[in-house]
Amino acid sequence: MKYLISLILICLLFALPVLAALEDFTGYTEVDPNNKITITSTKVDIANIDVSDVAYVYSDKTAGHFDGDFEFLFEQYQDSATTNGLAGFFVLANSVGTRFQQLAESHLSVWFYDEAGDLRVLLYEVDSGTPYNDGPTTADSIDTLYYYTFERDEAVGTFGTIYLRQYTDSGRTDLLNTLTVTLHTSKKDFQYIYPFQNDGQWPGNFYTAFVQNLDLQEAAPPVEDVITPSLIIFD
Repeated sequence: MKYLISLILICLLFALPVLAALEDFTGYTEVDPNNKITITSTKVDIANIDVSDVAYVYSDKTAGHFDGDFEFLFEQYQDSATTNGLAGFFVLANSVGTRFQQLAESHLSVWFYDEAGDLRVLLYEVDSGTPYNDGPTTADSIDTLYYYTFERDEAVGTFGTIYLRQYTDSGRTDLLNTLTVTLHTSKKDFQYIYPFQNDGQWPGNFYTAFVQNLDLQEAAPPVEDVITPSLIIFD
């Protein structure tokens, strides 16, 4: 005769820290009235866009998502077809629009432009309409893929400091330029991220480039490892 001695229920949840994959741009919102933007899963292509177009690509990560310290990775290539163009290929903001539409607001950004056929890069903070920047870089080549690290460290300075590091290799070991801006007036959180934001003014100037492989280096949601209930029966 068998007797049920015990019923043991074991349900163990493990929260495993896993880094999320590259950002999937097909889930981002595209505003592109003149069809100059092409999006694939990891790449945003800009083809001869007029700098005055009201055009941008963004994702709403919810209010206050980008807070504290962070470090993001991305890659950018500026084509020689660019003529006096200006564009943002990394922007954190709290509203949706072009740079011109956000002039009076606060945001962090990286801007790329053409100067006599050469690439120039600027790191920006805009604090309630007041701009602060470092740059432009001067050692950059057109038609070249560069690898970038964007970092905010809130322990440096009263309100934090942002850094842009530009590398010539995918392993990010060959450092070409470093730009730095000390932040002003308060520590700010941001809701929206833009892999591309157009300037929104200066018609007759054009930009051709792409940005790709944006990695926010954020932890993915926990993976649950569940051991199902076990019924143990003894004689």
